[in-house]
Amino acid sequence: MTSEDRFPRQILRDYLYVDVDKVKSIAGQLDSGVPEESRLTAKDNSRTTVGWNKVLSYAPEHGSESYIQRSMLDSLFPELEEALEDGWLTDISDLFSEDGGEVFDDVKSICPEGSLFRLTADGFLFDSTYLGAMFGNLSTALAGYQAFNSAIEEMSGQEEDQPVRSKKNQPKRPSKLPSGEKQVVEDTRLESKIEDFGAEFGYSADFLRAIVRTSRGLFSPGLNLVQVSSGARNNMTVNARLLENRRYLDADAPIIGSRFGASSQSWTVVGTVGHYSKSTEEVEGRTVENSASSQAMQGKFDRNNFVRMVNGMIEEVAATGLTDLPQHPALSVIPIAVYRVIERK
Repeated sequence: MTSEDRFPRQILRDYLYVDVDKVKSIAGQLDSGVPEESRLTAKDNSRTTVGWNKVLSYAPEHGSESYIQRSMLDSLFPELEEALEDGWLTDISDLFSEDGGEVFDDVKSICPEGSLFRLTADGFLFDSTYLGAMFGNLSTALAGYQAFNSAIEEMSGQEEDQPVRSKKNQPKRPSKLPSGEKQVVEDTRLESKIEDFGAEFGYSADFLRAIVRTSRGLFSPGLNLVQVSSGARNNMTVNARLLENRRYLDADAPIIGSRFGASSQSWTVVGTVGHYSKSTEEVEGRTVENSASSQAMQGKFDRNNFVRMVNGMIEEVAATGLTDLPQHPALSVIPIAVYRVIERK
């Protein structure tokens, strides 16, 4: 399916992410180089020459001169996307929305690992850094609000003739730690930003810390795009990890979260297939087999069997969903661009 079929009218792309280096690499292989700017020049000048018998002659040359420089980076990806549709790029959007199909097997059959594909489907953004910052701000606001109410109640209950403690009589906070005590190293984990507060709002500080800690283990800090198929018997997910400091992805996690929110919305991702997940049945027992094979070497250490054993452990853990790897049935994508479509009215 071409972009004309997918997007019949002229569109604009609201980019969230573009890996410019990867775009240049692919485009350069297709077209022997990538133009990054265009210039249009013309000039107007005159010429003085020395003719026969040392007589000066003046020969004007007429014309106009202008200089226009245009950056072509923003137009580079749309041109690349159009060029890739000539046999390089597979659109899996229709498969992703089919009813009753085995999406994972169908996609895997037409998009082997390393191939280029495009998917337009509903997805949501998730960033454990944003979650930790938001819950930290929430706990601060709740603790402050509760302290504010307590202070108001205490002030209203005081008797008017009750003397107010002067600053001179207030105990001073020690500037240094007592001897023998070590200074505590600041906890930089995401859940450490959550302050203690009362539980009358329906949440406790420990509950929020547990949520953030679990999220930190499931998703390493960074922005993730997760798209889930609809209508299939076994829903498939496509996981895209977006690298920092790429074009358009130049804002902090709280800003991105406030801009795009937490609800699902339509995203288009263009990238290459990194790898497909494996089911529990496929990886079950591989660690034991590789370990037994390694022990059968009669005490001789085998590097290859050791690597197979460790990779088998990784795949077994990934199948549980409790690590930063896609859980079956899923596809891990190496994103080239992520954008929303803006259609012309």
